[in-house]
Amino acid sequence: MPRRNSAPKPDYAVPALDKGLDVLETLAGSPVPLALAELGVRLGRNSSELFRMVNRLEARGYLGRDPLSGKYTLSLRLYELAHLHSPVERLVKAAREPMQAFCEATQESCHLSILNRDELLVVAQSDSPAKVRLSIEVGARFDLLQTASGRLLLAYLPGEERAALVKRLRFPKAQAVALDDKLRGIMKGGCSVAENETMSGVRDMVVPVGGGPSGVVAALACSMLMRGANEPFPIRYQAELEKAAKEMSRRLGLERPATH
Repeated sequence: MPRRNSAPKPDYAVPALDKGLDVLETLAGSPVPLALAELGVRLGRNSSELFRMVNRLEARGYLGRDPLSGKYTLSLRLYELAHLHSPVERLVKAAREPMQAFCEATQESCHLSILNRDELLVVAQSDSPAKVRLSIEVGARFDLLQTASGRLLLAYLPGEERAALVKRLRFPKAQAVALDDKLRGIMKGGCSVAENETMSGVRDMVVPVGGGPSGVVAALACSMLMRGANEPFPIRYQAELEKAAKEMSRRLGLERPATH
């Protein structure tokens, strides 16, 4: 999920913590176990400097040491900690019931996406109970600029962060003004509606999840099969989608963004 505060922060150095993190990061990047002396060479430190730190990391279960070679590897402790409180898992858990409620109320499917490494990543999907329905695969990745969900998430990014991301995506400068107008329109309306650019005959409606100081954390979307080119989204769909997003935001302890 995107960071919302890009302002520089004071650098309060904690040498012992930095030393411990250096050890963990070095072992994480090594394909083979490392001896204390090898760690020292890679970090530019004496073995005696690292001995107590490595000893404590081993005692706390973050490192494992081979009894024969004496070399160190990372244990699964960091993996365990990471999965005790995964932000994405928390988001998906908060989204499950509101998404199901939307599907039951509209007979349409919906999916939830986040920003991930300059792409759009689908993290949850709830299927319509109807016999004929659209389904977006969880784990699927899409171009931010070519999706209604991606453009909505871009629209709610802070200005400098959005500009840097668009630059990384190498969006043509000649089209930048039109993109800015489109993103401003999304923020003003509080939703993004567009023809799906990967599937013909499909229209997407997307609303933001989260808001306030924490920022928008996800995009909740309904992709609907259209019978005609000019067929509008039923008015109640947006209300139901916003209702679901509001409930997700409440469960996450976030505010819903106000329209401008």
